[in-house]
Amino acid sequence: LKHNRVEIHQPMPRPIRQNNTQPPVGIDKGFRTVLASSSGKLYGEHFNEIQKTESNRLSDKNKKRNKLRQLANDYESQGKTRKAYRIRKNNLGTIKYKHQKEVESDKIKTFLNTAVNEFFLTEQPSKIAVEDLTFTGNRKQMSRKTRHHLHSWIKGYLQQRLTQKSQENRVL
Repeated sequence: LKHNRVEIHQPMPRPIRQNNTQPPVGIDKGFRTVLASSSGKLYGEHFNEIQKTESNRLSDKNKKRNKLRQLANDYESQGKTRKAYRIRKNNLGTIKYKHQKEVESDKIKTFLNTAVNEFFLTEQPSKIAVEDLTFTGNRKQMSRKTRHHLHSWIKGYLQQRLTQKSQENRVL
């Protein structure tokens, strides 16, 4: 049961690929494009535009919500509890906020999945070499907006999808 729907998952048999004569492929996970292969092909171009649009939308939305939350707290401390209650009730609802966030997140994940599927169909690799994206640089030197964009980048989800697709396609 998921989101008031019943989902049934059943494994499907996949044909075993016999031809593993393709050379290993190195891939670079990126913020501008989802993947860049060692053959020079780019998959999921303009990913950063989609990601930044959603990141900026959420940032602006959260700024406005924080101002209203602070205003409600101020009214609460002044003893104007009815006014604070009305602000919280009518302006800080989470149902619509969470729904919009989920819809946009699903759009980003669909774009990312399309790029990963295109990579496996086009390259048909026998082995994949993936870079390690653990970031240890000094984040204080970056602007707040850049840090926010990098924080919202779903590189963990990308790694998960690459692992799953590799297993499905019997790639090492």
